[in-house]
Amino acid sequence: MLGYDISWAAFNIIEVMSASKFTFKRIGYLAASQSFHEGTDVIMLTTNQIRKNINPENGSW
Repeated sequence: MLGYDISWAAFNIIEVMSASKFTFKRIGYLAASQSFHEGTDVIMLTTNQIRKNINPENGSW
């Protein structure tokens, strides 16, 4: 995001990705795709959240 360090917001992005409303999830995934990189501390949480969201038994979409 224009070269600014937003690593402080990584956990907040994960929280938005786990919201129950689809619009919030969409914003969270967009923010994660634009700001996360290989060295981001919350990558494991991100992959677990993706797995949780695409699980058909969950029905959160």
